[in-house]
Amino acid sequence: MLAKNAKVAGAIERVQVVPLYLRAIRQELEENLEARDMVASAEPASSATEGLLRILSIPRPGRDNPVLIPEREGELREAVGQVLAELQAQRKGPKGLYLVDESTGKSVMALPEGAIYHPPDYVGEDGQLRKAMPIVHPGLSSSLVMKRTEDWRVRTALERAEENLELRSAYEHLTDPEKMAVIARDKLQELGITVSDLGDEEPEEEVEFGREHIEGIFQSPNPGFHRRHAFSGSIVRSVMAKCDPGSEVRIGQVKERGNSKQRWYTVGLTVRKPLLLPND
Repeated sequence: MLAKNAKVAGAIERVQVVPLYLRAIRQELEENLEARDMVASAEPASSATEGLLRILSIPRPGRDNPVLIPEREGELREAVGQVLAELQAQRKGPKGLYLVDESTGKSVMALPEGAIYHPPDYVGEDGQLRKAMPIVHPGLSSSLVMKRTEDWRVRTALERAEENLELRSAYEHLTDPEKMAVIARDKLQELGITVSDLGDEEPEEEVEFGREHIEGIFQSPNPGFHRRHAFSGSIVRSVMAKCDPGSEVRIGQVKERGNSKQRWYTVGLTVRKPLLLPND
């Protein structure tokens, strides 16, 4: 397991460690009945964090090594948080299968009805009739190929900008979209708004921001124009339009959206305005 990589762990970047952890956590929940039952009974799902971290930090039958890589506890906690937050969100949706990207360890989407395609049985080289394995429907897998292409564009752009930290920052809204919400929180607090995390709660509304052509950032990567700041400003303006002095806002996680032509982002908000007392 991951502990076998301990000697080279120091050379592994966070963007590599977190996907490793995500895949290992999902495998643990598939194979380990104790972990699966604990997480299934936790409400909210995040309350299983410490118990799951404990399980992942020790060997067990079938897994001779801890999942935890020495000195990478922070990334493991982050990955556990991602999986449990994802589970809590899935509990509010329809029950069913979810597609996981093996390269990132992240859940990509809930599979709609008919998403699993059973090809017809076939005759093998030995002349025997073989049962074909189920696959993701070709109509759905084509959109996944588009997403893989987009991810390849981002990786290529980052490799080209490896020696230029300012240029790499211009792509940060793609590699770490949550950073836009962090910047927005800081700006809102400076404006006197009380800000907290939405956590596992359902947002009262969702705001959209940062819509642009999908090729825009790759055609004109201006090192002096960082979209993370521009787009976080859109979050701030949306919040301020809904707030009064003394309001509190709870902000959820940033989610990337898109199609074959455009990319944009959404974030869930819950705004609480101060209670106004009647005049004497």
